[in-house]
Amino acid sequence: MYIEIYIITTNSYFQGGVMKNKIGIGIVLISLLILVSSQVLAAPPTDTICKGKCAFFFPLNIGDLFIYGAVDSGGNRWNMYFEISGEAKIAMNSTTYATFEVRGYDYDMVDKISLNLGRSTANEFYNYNGNGEEHLVWRNASVSTFWTYVRYGHAEKRKVEAIEDIATLAGTFFACLKICTYGIDDPHNQILYTCEWIKPGFGMVKEVDYYTDNATVEYKLIGMVR
Repeated sequence: MYIEIYIITTNSYFQGGVMKNKIGIGIVLISLLILVSSQVLAAPPTDTICKGKCAFFFPLNIGDLFIYGAVDSGGNRWNMYFEISGEAKIAMNSTTYATFEVRGYDYDMVDKISLNLGRSTANEFYNYNGNGEEHLVWRNASVSTFWTYVRYGHAEKRKVEAIEDIATLAGTFFACLKICTYGIDDPHNQILYTCEWIKPGFGMVKEVDYYTDNATVEYKLIGMVR
């Protein structure tokens, strides 16, 4: 395996709340990649790395930092951070992924950093599971579209439940895909894990986690550093 760093540029649609400076980033070394894209875009690029402007469902701009305000059912409040940090090529499946880290996903472990890998096409976003395997996380599709997969030995289903407008401290995002994830090991007893609101062409705007400590936990965008 080897690591390569590139600069990816793209035009993303975002209403309000964009911070242009990287002031204060030094106190947090973190990263993310939950990104998204707007409108139905052109045919997928032939390479995950785009040395120019690409029509990705999630434009993977290295250095972008997304900041979310989180609150759980116990009234605890904190911030969660995502920053796109670079790219890595996985030899097992000959695929290049964007690397991103998440810090502050759990209130009890606000300083814990998790590393993730993902890639985007024109209308889909995939997460790398390890051992050369990946699964489809988000899809730019019509309401009621669903797909299933097995991850870490457990069957899951994701479904586009609705198209909604989401108001945040960072601005209002129109026509977001509401995509919910269910555990389906027992098809007669589906378990709702999370719902995420994705703005195509931009990224994740909101998430509600129903299957964690102090559930439910809501994460909503409060700012972005680009």
